[in-house]
Amino acid sequence: MIRVLLVEQTRLVRGAFAASLSWEDDIEVVAEADGNGDVLARALV
Repeated sequence: MIRVLLVEQTRLVRGAFAASLSWEDDIEVVAEADGNGDVLARALV
């Protein structure tokens, strides 16, 4: 399993980053606000 934590300050293009990892069949993508641990969204892709 690959777990990806996306923090707001990184300004990553979330969709493109998740798509680049799509070869792995078990990826969890987590979006967090301001690095404070509050999870905005979580998805298995």
